[in-house]
Amino acid sequence: MIVKPETPRTNQQNKAIHVFFEEVANTLNDSGLSMQLFLNDFEIDFSKEMIKGIFRTIGRHKFGKESTADWTTIELQDAYEEFNRHMSKYGIHIPFPSYAAEYDEEFLKKHGIIN
Repeated sequence: MIVKPETPRTNQQNKAIHVFFEEVANTLNDSGLSMQLFLNDFEIDFSKEMIKGIFRTIGRHKFGKESTADWTTIELQDAYEEFNRHMSKYGIHIPFPSYAAEYDEEFLKKHGIIN
């Protein structure tokens, strides 16, 4: 399938990215990693919202776009690759849900990726 760079992300991609945010937060927490707050110097667990914020930062710097909803399909893939490359420094890899054969059918149905 050829995707034009300016194609808005699909509803399927929108569902998948939110599942991905949640999976990343859970996996980072389960791995014993935490996010240090710069000003208060205490540790807190990752959340889906924090991961989405990191993705927004990637989009703001790479694409000049504040909202992940404004990303094209190519930008979404690019942001995922950037983030995944960084997570690999910690030995963590989470496949993007719409690409992931590892996710079982029940999980995909629960998160609205498939019917």
